[in-house]
Amino acid sequence: MREATAQAGVSGRHGQRRSHVDEDKMTQWILKAAQEGNVAELRRLLEPREAGGAGGNINARDAFWWTPLMCAARAGQGAAVRYLLGRGAAWVGVCELGGRDAAQLAEEAGFPEVARMVRESHGETRHPENRLPSPNPQYCKTCDICFEDSNHYTSTAHLLSLARGPQLPNHPLGVPTSSPGFRLLLKGGWEPGMGLGPRGEGRANPVPTVLKRDQEGLGYRPAPQPRVTHFPARDLRAVSGKERALRVVTLSRRENRRQEEKDSAWERDLRTYMNLEF
Repeated sequence: MREATAQAGVSGRHGQRRSHVDEDKMTQWILKAAQEGNVAELRRLLEPREAGGAGGNINARDAFWWTPLMCAARAGQGAAVRYLLGRGAAWVGVCELGGRDAAQLAEEAGFPEVARMVRESHGETRHPENRLPSPNPQYCKTCDICFEDSNHYTSTAHLLSLARGPQLPNHPLGVPTSSPGFRLLLKGGWEPGMGLGPRGEGRANPVPTVLKRDQEGLGYRPAPQPRVTHFPARDLRAVSGKERALRVVTLSRRENRRQEEKDSAWERDLRTYMNLEF
């Protein structure tokens, strides 16, 4: 490893740019030295080229997004963690693919002192006066949210938003862009705000209607204000109606006797028609 480091330092002093393969090898050497707690090797790998070092990246990541600080913290290498933090290794908001940072990895491995060292390095304690001010929030047009995490653009939520593509804004009159009619108009070349017809001079807005659910005659009351949409999407009130009360019919004794005689006569006529004996 020392020979490889020396070769990397010599190539850096001659102004040669390392290839991607060399960068990957350098990252693996740094991660291995951090995991083993080899502070001397870390110095040779991370010192700037002007000082005779290899000029490695202290926040380099492998394919699983592990950094040198994560490897040292997970292995409980306190001296290596202290050295990396002293050189400005980042850990706030820096997580591996499982979503754990260096402090959490140290706690899971059973090294609470190392985890405390990591948190106290950036002042993340329970005392407000020891905390660093939170970064200014930024706005993501794709996700339509404000975020403070520096890894937002590589997060799963952002990547899913990119896969879905930009969302069309709703029509000013409340017509959802997901409706089949709206999408058919867009497919035919229509644009929001443009009128219908070959010249775009026709009606530009949907026809407003009045929702009537009573049995009152037309003109009995003042007509309400016509609207384009009466209910939001998936609103159960759109299919609900006025419940009709069940009418209970009570028969008097005379009507009941008359109904029984009528049923008996119908049965007698049926037997006669079928030529059956009584």
